[in-house]
Amino acid sequence: MGNPFDPTSAEIERAAKIIKSGAKENGTRTLDDEREFMENLLVARLNFLFVVFAIFVAAGFSIDSFLVSAIVFFVGSVLCWMMALLVHRAHVKHHWIMRLFYEQKLKPEELPHVIQFANEAMKASESRKNKTKGSVSVWAGVYIPRACWLFLALSGLICFALFFLEPLFPEYFAMLDLGRDCR
Repeated sequence: MGNPFDPTSAEIERAAKIIKSGAKENGTRTLDDEREFMENLLVARLNFLFVVFAIFVAAGFSIDSFLVSAIVFFVGSVLCWMMALLVHRAHVKHHWIMRLFYEQKLKPEELPHVIQFANEAMKASESRKNKTKGSVSVWAGVYIPRACWLFLALSGLICFALFFLEPLFPEYFAMLDLGRDCR
């Protein structure tokens, strides 16, 4: 299977026809409409991931039992992992659409106004030798969602380990005053 970020030349040709046709006359959506839809979908999914993450972090750290905290963190990790897959899927589609726009050899009047502005800004940036070091979209679509579920999974593992260590070292846990019953 190929790289999802690399559209084939046939896909680029097909996208160019959609962009050139204007597509509003025949009732279909333009590629610019799809770009806008995918941006909104990506942002909505990312926001929902943050809400789920915050709920499970707050719940996990407010529970007095290490075992129950570990279970909450593991359940949150699984849910955040599933949400991260959804965010990643939206990110890949959005990135693919943006690559189609940027790889087109169209006249400036054939491009949507947002893409014209972005192309001009990129050319100005390249002329000043200020090459971009990475995409914010990659951080939002890949790295941050993975960090969320990884944080919950590691927190669950730590709480699970502390559940077994607590009876072995009750004086130490009592000295830490974690607000937990260490008897």
